[in-house]
Amino acid sequence: MPFLDYADTILAVVAAGGWALAGVVIWRHRRKEANRRQAYELGMLHAQEMTEDFRAVQR
Repeated sequence: MPFLDYADTILAVVAAGGWALAGVVIWRHRRKEANRRQAYELGMLHAQEMTEDFRAVQR
């Protein structure tokens, strides 16, 4: 029956699109987390340098 062949094809295309969308969402989430982690580490490094500068001025 040709209708079932079309339905199976459409279902496969929709499923593939769902997997592709899920992959994009996961990839964007991981990239956002990596950027957040990098910003945190840079902020901590800056705070450490400022503390060292402040201690050097006090001496």
